[in-house]
Amino acid sequence: MKTTTAAFNTHLNGEQTTLSTCVKIIQKKYQPRIIAISQTNPIVVQTRWAHGLTTGDAVKFSLIRGMTSLNRNEYTITRLTETTFSIDVDGTVLAAYTHKGIAHKVSGYTDHRSDLVFDGLTYQSALAYMPNATKLGADLSVDSVELRGILQNAAKVELNGGVISAINDEDLAAGRYDDAAVEIFMVNHADLTMGRMALLAGRFGKISLQRGTYTTELETKTAFLQETLQEVYSNVCRADLGDDLDGSEPEHDRQQGFGCKVRLDPPYWQPSTAYTARPAQDAGLGSVIKPTTYNGRQFKCSTAGTSGLSEPSWNTTIGATTVDGTAVWTTIEALTKNGIVYQVIDRRRFIDNDRDEAPIAGIGGASTLFPIIAVSTGAQRFTIAGDFVDEFPAGSRFTVVNSTLNDGTYTIASADLNAGNTRIVVTETVPSGTADGAIVGRLGSMVGFFTYGLITFTRGRNIGISREIKSFSTTTIDGETFTGPGAFEVFEAFPFDINEGDTYEVRAGCDKSLVMCSTKFENVNNRRAEDNIPGNDNMMLYPDSH
Repeated sequence: MKTTTAAFNTHLNGEQTTLSTCVKIIQKKYQPRIIAISQTNPIVVQTRWAHGLTTGDAVKFSLIRGMTSLNRNEYTITRLTETTFSIDVDGTVLAAYTHKGIAHKVSGYTDHRSDLVFDGLTYQSALAYMPNATKLGADLSVDSVELRGILQNAAKVELNGGVISAINDEDLAAGRYDDAAVEIFMVNHADLTMGRMALLAGRFGKISLQRGTYTTELETKTAFLQETLQEVYSNVCRADLGDDLDGSEPEHDRQQGFGCKVRLDPPYWQPSTAYTARPAQDAGLGSVIKPTTYNGRQFKCSTAGTSGLSEPSWNTTIGATTVDGTAVWTTIEALTKNGIVYQVIDRRRFIDNDRDEAPIAGIGGASTLFPIIAVSTGAQRFTIAGDFVDEFPAGSRFTVVNSTLNDGTYTIASADLNAGNTRIVVTETVPSGTADGAIVGRLGSMVGFFTYGLITFTRGRNIGISREIKSFSTTTIDGETFTGPGAFEVFEAFPFDINEGDTYEVRAGCDKSLVMCSTKFENVNNRRAEDNIPGNDNMMLYPDSH
């Protein structure tokens, strides 16, 4: 049902109408990330990289923490610098900004012969804009409509001596309009106070180039009915690293329960602030901060207290502590870091000579047998030779085979190193003290610190564009040896050439294994996986003579 005002309905049913179609586009991908919002009048917003906006452009905010009243609202901006703009809002009466946030560019287009200003947004006259016939399936099939003209090639149209700026080729090739939110509605251009009649709302599908013109399919909300939304049991974590879904973020189209909660980009340190200690194996609780001046480190609160009046001199040695008022901080590796390109191989591969992050134990390869050298029935403990503590995190399970009486599956309570050997305490009773048989386990492979992470360029032609990292190696890429310790390879090539001197922001990666969750991120309590699912083979087993 199309909701309209009484005045609009009267006009619609009249003998003559003056209707125009409008299209609003809210970009979702590769939009400037917010790093600061002032409590001033007017508010000044600072972005991580150049925002590309001009005075008069409109933005819609999402995911802002602290000053949350700005979320989901649209504002006309005034450009100040390449990374700052202001909005006409009194920030002195709002809560302080803490961290996160995205500024989504909002654009409007109309088939009217001149620009229209409706609800504070200017809808530019797009000369060649032609929405084709909509297809609305009564059987809940996917609705679609093609938008031609707005996505025009070399999108500059001269009309009445003026130039209309539409969507340009470079933004389309970069994918900045992929998955953009779209609203299509009609207005009475002779009297805009009558409101609007909604026609369709949804998101852009795949954008393609056909005979010199870009076209796309608009997927409306019924398309969601054809997607699989329910979670399924898995021994691979379902959460995306850093996902803090907790049911309170309406910016997400679908809620998926509690997320990973690892703070990739925590708030800045603040003076005279109460901080709480972060507990073991829960990255979502306690306090984690980053210094006001980037130093490649983050700090987790190890002793609760109140910060001092001025920022302390941070001890940047991993594992070291810094006293701050009555609070104590422990240094950890920053999960979001900055860098610069020193050497370029191609659009998928480049090297940063300043990178020195060590690889982390991750998913193992084939099953490995660890011979049992000692057993304690009283302590419920098995001992194996060598240091393999990281391969046996608490809460995971292993199987004992070829023993006298101890064959079976056990749950790990803890593991420690003693005299060069690994001692594994289990929660179940250990029947026999005979030291024989072996533990079936996996030797963890070493995974680059940023492997499976996300890299975003902050300067250069690829500014704001992100790609998932295929590998981060200190020596080789695809078997080829390159100079420098920090070699990156991404899964999908960047749309434009990478150049020496381009800067980037990179986020740590996760292979979704229990080993990495427990060691690299100390976050087993928020793991979204069922690691002890027996699997189809075990489910089909039946009792035998043993």
